[in-house]
Amino acid sequence: GIAPVSNLIIYPSALLTITGGTLQVSGTITNNGLRINALNGGLELNGTTAQTIAGSLFLNRTLKNLTLSNSSTASLSNLAGDTLYISNIIKFGNVNGRIFNTNNNLTLLSRASGTANVGDLTNGGVNTLNIISGNVTVERFIPAGRKWRFLAVPVTVTNTQTFKTEWMEGAMSAASDPKPGYGMFITDSLPAAVSNGFDAISIGGPTVKVLNAAGTLWPGITSPNLSMNAYGEAGLMTFVRGNRIGGVPSANTNTSTILRSTGVIKQGTKTISVAAGPFVSIGNPYASKVDLRKLLIPNVDTFFYYWDPALSGAYGVGAYQTLTKIGNNFEVIPGGSGSYPSGAFNELQSGQAFFVRTSRAGGSLTFTEPAKFDTASNIMVFRTQGQDPQVLRANLSIYNSDGSTKLVDGSLAMFGDEYSNAVDYNDGLKLLNGSDNVGFKREDKILVVERRNDIHSNDTLNVFISNVRQQRYQWNILTTNLDAAGRAGFLIDKFLNTTTPLNLNADNFYSFNVDGNAGSYASNRFLIVFKQMAVLPVTITSISAIRNDDKTISVNWKVENEINISTYTVERSADGLSFSSLMEKATLYNNGAKGDYNALDAKTLSTDNYYRIKALSKDGQVQNSNIVKVNAIKLPSSISVYPNPVVNKEMNLVFVNKAMGTYDITLTNKLGQVVHRGQVIISTANASKKINLVNVHAAGVYQLTIRAQDGTTDQQQIIVE
Repeated sequence: GIAPVSNLIIYPSALLTITGGTLQVSGTITNNGLRINALNGGLELNGTTAQTIAGSLFLNRTLKNLTLSNSSTASLSNLAGDTLYISNIIKFGNVNGRIFNTNNNLTLLSRASGTANVGDLTNGGVNTLNIISGNVTVERFIPAGRKWRFLAVPVTVTNTQTFKTEWMEGAMSAASDPKPGYGMFITDSLPAAVSNGFDAISIGGPTVKVLNAAGTLWPGITSPNLSMNAYGEAGLMTFVRGNRIGGVPSANTNTSTILRSTGVIKQGTKTISVAAGPFVSIGNPYASKVDLRKLLIPNVDTFFYYWDPALSGAYGVGAYQTLTKIGNNFEVIPGGSGSYPSGAFNELQSGQAFFVRTSRAGGSLTFTEPAKFDTASNIMVFRTQGQDPQVLRANLSIYNSDGSTKLVDGSLAMFGDEYSNAVDYNDGLKLLNGSDNVGFKREDKILVVERRNDIHSNDTLNVFISNVRQQRYQWNILTTNLDAAGRAGFLIDKFLNTTTPLNLNADNFYSFNVDGNAGSYASNRFLIVFKQMAVLPVTITSISAIRNDDKTISVNWKVENEINISTYTVERSADGLSFSSLMEKATLYNNGAKGDYNALDAKTLSTDNYYRIKALSKDGQVQNSNIVKVNAIKLPSSISVYPNPVVNKEMNLVFVNKAMGTYDITLTNKLGQVVHRGQVIISTANASKKINLVNVHAAGVYQLTIRAQDGTTDQQQIIVE
């Protein structure tokens, strides 16, 4: 809650702690004691006369939340170096047109546990724009991993502030590390790289690049002594190796870092023009998380292209994700990474850049203050009920050495009467990766999202692949709501000359190899074809299956309009794809009536059991029912830590009878701060995985959270010695 006071005096040896709530001060704060511990709390200034606070007032000079509701003026101390660090959000209350003067003493922190944001400066567009005056230092935490990152600069710097003064922390040589844990190495491939101010020559090319106006080339910056304002609102594709520790980086350099820039934060409405045709790179102008649904994009195609460092690609440095509007939300294609999971995702992060394009006349993209997320109440909103889009996702994965798979790319097709089969603004052009690519080819264009009219017989999706390598791959053709009456779908492999039926409301998996044969990596190797099959003179209205107490399974189905049917065959499968005959049932009606059938499977599989009913007419026509699944017999399962207490920072996770797949691992301390985050992949139901807790520096009790792919979590306390 809120604790209101007028004037606050902290007496000698006293420490004031704010936990969870907000201290609301309308007068002065006098500190004669041990400061205010607001690492987990908020402060609101709501006086009617001038109010000033200082970084030195707070423990670690850090305040979680600062709200400015002063109807007169509010400011920070003007003493040099008396910096206030905000760890979560700074925002204005219900005031109009006020100015908060930072006196160049404000820093927005960014750590693995989270990044501070500037809230909506207009209170939802109700108030006149409030202003944060003076310089602000905005940080962006970059986790360990030699990856490309697509970055934005959310401040306006002076012409004397350069890539060297900001992202290189003013280092004058490759051996210089002015601010340990901060900054990065910036290199270039030109022979004169060092004399031009770069740290070193990098044979692979420049490490900071900007997309040219034609959207075709990525020239590097000419010198790190160039002002960071030179590229306006464009995003910066940046290869981050880690911080500047240890001199010139090697292939083994793998540290986290914090990049920061100092200047006046960008605030108020920001409009960027989008020329027709090429992809345009745009950096988030705000030091804030933004809701994509609230951006104004007249004449801009509703696709946002993100660079995802967690989507490994061929070289392990990242690949593109595409966000497209489905219903009320944006969804990620292909998704499936820690950064961008599948489902609704509407966020643009502080310090993040992205691409857009328009296929129509030149458009524009406008950021407004109400488009910001309030980090204190960020709730994801999923698709509203009643919307049933017809969707097909084609996701491509590679096989790891342990038999598990790793997603590399994917595309999406949607069908509906509101779409055209011609390529238009509803279709998203593919932004090609340097590694594996998946798309749909239409009118000589490669699409990451193809929106088409409702499906008719012989409709075809021309699957496009490129940059695949000689190895084993797996398709996951995920279909949703495509199973209309009489409709069938098939994946055609032209190289192997095979046709594989698709379940039109489920996951479909297909493995294949790429080798030295040109046909195995041909861009048009695969097709997805739909057929409208003849409807039999029977309607199977429902099918169900349930496991009995004696472990047998009862299969039941209902029919209507049964005429001229020869037999029903109960078919079973272990994977939902390959079915075999289990038993036949003679017809009971054949007089146009409706009725019920049942069958008993006495020798069930201990794993998942899939069932369907095949109806055979007397003239040879075949109709299959929907597929139902009975889950495997559940054995006791667990995840345990051994040993506990953990010694030498080596934690062993023991999985017993758990689902195979990827598990997200999060370790938090007593303050709720994340001290370790990672993933493990298990390819068998029983497995043991060792995790090195290198970032856990203090002994004590920690909360371990393990999240499975299906969203279930396992939580337990561990002790680290």
